[in-house]
Amino acid sequence: MERVAYIGADNQRLSSIDRSDALGANQWLSCGFMGLGRGFALLRLAMTRSTLAAVLTVLTFTGCEGVIVGGGRDPLPGQAGSGGGAAAIASGRDCSKAGQSPGHYTLRRLTNREYTNTVQALLFTAQDPGKTFQESLPGASGFTNDSKALAVYSTLVASYYDTAVSLAKEVIASKGQATGAYAKLVTCDPSLSTCGRDTVAALAKRALRRAVGPSDLDPTAGLMAVFSAAGSFDQGLNDVIISLLMHPEFLMIPVVNAQSLDPTAVFDLTDYELASRLSYFLWQSMPDDALLAVADDGTLHTPAVLTAQVKRLVADPRAVNLKNVLRDEWADLSTLAKVDLTQVGQPNSLRDAMIGETDAFFSDLIANDRSPLTVLGGKQAFVNKQLADFYGLTFPAGANPSSFVAVASSRIGLGAQAAVLTNTSGGNPTFTNPIKRGHWIAKKLYCNEPPPPPPNVPPLPASSTANATIKQRLSAHLNQPACVGCHQTMDAFGLGAENYDSFGRWRTTYADGTAVDATGQLPGTGVAFADAQAMYGDLATDAQAKSCVVQQFMKLATSRPLSGLDDLCAADGVSQTALTDGAHFADFVVSVTLTNQFLKQTGEAP
Repeated sequence: MERVAYIGADNQRLSSIDRSDALGANQWLSCGFMGLGRGFALLRLAMTRSTLAAVLTVLTFTGCEGVIVGGGRDPLPGQAGSGGGAAAIASGRDCSKAGQSPGHYTLRRLTNREYTNTVQALLFTAQDPGKTFQESLPGASGFTNDSKALAVYSTLVASYYDTAVSLAKEVIASKGQATGAYAKLVTCDPSLSTCGRDTVAALAKRALRRAVGPSDLDPTAGLMAVFSAAGSFDQGLNDVIISLLMHPEFLMIPVVNAQSLDPTAVFDLTDYELASRLSYFLWQSMPDDALLAVADDGTLHTPAVLTAQVKRLVADPRAVNLKNVLRDEWADLSTLAKVDLTQVGQPNSLRDAMIGETDAFFSDLIANDRSPLTVLGGKQAFVNKQLADFYGLTFPAGANPSSFVAVASSRIGLGAQAAVLTNTSGGNPTFTNPIKRGHWIAKKLYCNEPPPPPPNVPPLPASSTANATIKQRLSAHLNQPACVGCHQTMDAFGLGAENYDSFGRWRTTYADGTAVDATGQLPGTGVAFADAQAMYGDLATDAQAKSCVVQQFMKLATSRPLSGLDDLCAADGVSQTALTDGAHFADFVVSVTLTNQFLKQTGEAP
C-alpha cells in the first residue's frame, strides 16, 4: 500500500495517509481537501455553492474517487494466519525484546459522532448533523475513530458544506439573544475596528485547536480576507464560520512535524496535538478553553500537568461521550439497539433494559472511578425492575422500577450481561451460536481476533446420534487444519458461555432436556473451568485478558490498531501496574496517556 505525504508551506508534514493504488498523490491533492498544511490557502468553498460544485466536479472527473482508505490490517502476534492464535498467546510475550517505538498515527477525519460534538461545542448549537452523514463503521481497531478506516468522499464533502451553511445561518440568526451563539462568539462591539479580527482569531483558535498566526489571519489570503470581502460584520462572520468548518484542520486531526518524513524518527506530539488527542479520546470532542490554555503554556507534556488534565476531563460531564463509545463500540451494542426483539418473542422494552444495564455499568465505571478490572470481574448487575425479574433477581424495595440499580449477582463482567449475550446469540430464540459468542469474547475481552475464515469451509456435520450435542458437532473444527487455529479459541469461549440462553438467562439444560456442557479450558493456558460463571471468573484473573482491557483503551486513545510487540508490551505494562481490584479509572487512564504510544509518534517513509 503506497503512502502519500502532505507538506505545508513551512515544509512540515501532516503525517501520512493511506490510499488505494488508484488514488495518486497529484490527483488527491487536486481533490476537495487541497492544502492540509498550515501555510496552504483556505478552502474557498465557503463563498459560493458553485465553487463547491466545481470542486466536486474535480472529485468526480479527474480520476479522484473522493475516498481515502486504509491499507490492510496489521496482524497482531498470533493473528497472521490459521493455527497461530492460541499458540502465540500460550507462548507469552518476551517484552525484553520490545523497543520504545510509539507507533504511527495516520491522518484521519473526525468521526460523525466527533463532528457533532465538536460543532456543538464550537458553535453552541443543538443540531446533530453527524446523524445525517453516512455511517462511520469500525476499523481494524474495533472503533470508528480508527485512522486507517475513515474515508473522505465527495458526498461527504457536500454534506460538510451544507452543514456549514446551516450552522453559520443559525449563529447569525441568534443575534439579539442574550444567551445565543452570536453573543457567545462576538464579545466585543462590532463597530470597533479591532472587533472583527479579535472575533475571528478567537473562533479560529478553537476551531483549529491550536494557536493561530499571521498567515491564518492574513488580510489578503487568510481568514481576514474572507471576513473583509463579505462587506459587513455579520456576513463576514457567516463566511468565516463556513470557511473554518470546511478547513482541513477542523475536519481532520493532524500531526505536523518535519520528522514525519523520516521512518526512523521518533518525536513528541506538540502540546496542541496532545490536547486534541486527549479530548477526542475522553470527550470525542474538541479541547475546551482550559485545555487549550495549558497547551498555550507548553506544559501539557509535564506528567503532573497531564495527570491533572486527565482527571479533570474524566470527571467532566462530557465524559459521557466516552461511556457511549464503550457501550456502542467496545460492547458492540449499536447493532442491538436496532434489533426488533418482538420477532423472536421478547418485548423491545426488554432489549432497552438490557442495553440500559451496559450503559449504567460503564457510567458507574467512569463516574464512580471504579477499577477497569470490573469489565472482566465485576459482580454486580445493573437492573431495572423488568430486567431484575428477567434475571430472577430481587429488585430493591422502594426503588424506582424504571431506574437502573446495582444489585449483587453471580454474573461476572461485561461478557455475562444480557445485552452482549443476546447480541451474539445469532438471533435464534432457541439455539445459541457459540462461534459468534466465542468470536466476540476472543476479540473484545481477549484481543485475539481470529482472521476471516478461509474459502469453502465445509458445514458442520448434521446432528446425529454420534454428534448429538453442539459441543460434539463443533469438535469437528479441531480435526480440520484450516479451522483449528481459530476455532480452538472461539469455540472454547463460545461453548463456555453456553449456560446462557439466547437472551442471557442462566440454564443448565437445553429446551429438549439435554444437559448443557459448558466445561472447557481457557485457550492457551490449560486453566479448566466447569461452567460459564467459572469461565468468566477465570478471565478476570488472566494476564492476556487484563492486557486486552488496556489494549482496547489504547486503540481508542491512539485511533489505530496495535501493531507490534512494542505496542503490546506497553499495554502489558499498564495492565500490571494500573489494572488491579483497588485501581481507579482516572488513574488507569493517566497510565494510558503516559505511554509513548499516546505521547509520541514515529515517522513514516513518503
